[in-house]
Amino acid sequence: MGVTVNAGAVGTRCCRAVQLVRAGSADVLGQGLVKAVWTDDTSLSSRISRGVAHYTGQAELADAIQQGLAARQGR
Repeated sequence: MGVTVNAGAVGTRCCRAVQLVRAGSADVLGQGLVKAVWTDDTSLSSRISRGVAHYTGQAELADAIQQGLAARQGR
């Protein structure tokens, strides 16, 4: 399961519509848009959305990444 997009140049944006469907049926459980922006800025590409972190159980990891990025900027 996943969303695949072709590689793009820095600054390129794309959007994909996605649906979450129950396995073995046509029941749509949810839908939304996935937006992508290509960047060469590691502080942008390393962040984990707080909402995503909450639902995936990665809130502690997201906080550690943010602390590391803040420390890196302070060098």
